[in-house]
Amino acid sequence: MPVKNLGVGKQQMVEIAKALTLNARILILDEPTSALSGTDIKVLLDLLRTLRGNGISCIYISHKLDEVLDISDTISVLRDGKLIKTLSRREVQDEEQIVEWMVGRAMTGRFPEKIPVTSKEHVLEVKNFTAVCFNNPERKVFEDISFYVRKGEILGIAGLVGAGRTELVNSLFGDFKGRMISGEIRVAGEKVNFKHPSDAICKGIGLCTEDRKTTGLILDGSVADNILTVNIDSFTKHGFVQKEQAYHSIKTIVEKLQLRLPAWIPR
Repeated sequence: MPVKNLGVGKQQMVEIAKALTLNARILILDEPTSALSGTDIKVLLDLLRTLRGNGISCIYISHKLDEVLDISDTISVLRDGKLIKTLSRREVQDEEQIVEWMVGRAMTGRFPEKIPVTSKEHVLEVKNFTAVCFNNPERKVFEDISFYVRKGEILGIAGLVGAGRTELVNSLFGDFKGRMISGEIRVAGEKVNFKHPSDAICKGIGLCTEDRKTTGLILDGSVADNILTVNIDSFTKHGFVQKEQAYHSIKTIVEKLQLRLPAWIPR
């Protein structure tokens, strides 16, 4: 099977397998488990322990601190491109200590106060949402999914790799990729029929994709170009982009998200 047809998690495993075939003495893994399921993570960590036992050194880069504590002999913490600490695993107490070194302050108020949702307004309703594979109608990608999201509410969707999470949200966004869809979607009470992601965007729906590199970003474009692309009509007049207005809006977003960039406006 071509690797491009695999899910992101399986692509990650193939990339790791490719690196192992080099018989390298030093193996660098940059966020290797970002798209892996719990089972695949265990397989990888067990493999790294085996490699360590065979004398192979590993540099393991991760934001998943439980994995860092589990697998590492030595831990180094970076912040803003500078080395903050290097300690043996025995000298590190817990995740909280690592987080303090990462952010440069005591971790009080780590999460904002959770505000109860009081609105009864349903901004999104999904009823009996089902997708079958176009080439194999007997195979259901997901089946009979129903839920609603209220105004100001955060809905979490959980599942292992292959459970249909990505396919579900992509289909809600009008990106079907060989899937036949049935069911009902309502946005702010209005029944909609998305045939393309642009239809969803017009209804105020945005998607941050699982695979940002392939389907979420124009890698050759500037930060400004990427932010502007999805909403370029709002800054276009008579076929020309109103750059001053557009860049002011982009600058506001960059500052709000506290993005640290060498440059965000094309030269």
